[in-house]
Amino acid sequence: MRHAFLVSIAVLALSLCGCQTIQYRIGQESYSSAEQALHRLEQINSDVLASISPTTTPIHATAKVVIPTLDRIQRTGIKMTGKMTADFMRKSVDYSIKSSDKNSEFMFKAIEKRKIFDSVSLIRNPSPEEASAEGCDYVIYLVNPNPDLIQWYVKGKDWKSGRPIHFDASKPLGTARTISWLDNLEESVRSAPAN
Repeated sequence: MRHAFLVSIAVLALSLCGCQTIQYRIGQESYSSAEQALHRLEQINSDVLASISPTTTPIHATAKVVIPTLDRIQRTGIKMTGKMTADFMRKSVDYSIKSSDKNSEFMFKAIEKRKIFDSVSLIRNPSPEEASAEGCDYVIYLVNPNPDLIQWYVKGKDWKSGRPIHFDASKPLGTARTISWLDNLEESVRSAPAN
């Protein structure tokens, strides 16, 4: 399923006088430097995390969150740049790696703070979609580490396949969408898998 991430991130190339300049975007906001954009992303994620409260009915189980390795994010970023100059490609791939990694770790921190599970661990894997729930009760994994085309799944150790974790797109970016994502995760693990 194709959808925007909780905090949409993009890198745009603008041709001005034959030169390529980079504009870094987070949602509707634009920044002239990756440092400014990443700082703003940290602020947004920090504010959202501060607003998350633990669930009142935790699931007594263990889970692991599997995110892409940095080299996997880099390969995806290189594919996204297409036929751009070497400098643009280097900058945009570097931004893609850092922003994707921050967002992946943010999702782990959100699950951890919500205390859905008794324990949750973070693991990096070149192919998160192939991760198994071996050694725990649930695995939450990320497919397509691309800021605009991203999907999280949850799979129980006895499930035949993973279930996509949805968020309510009608809610504003940030806290409301993060909470709806966590609610959907809880609902998925509490109900019998539909296989």
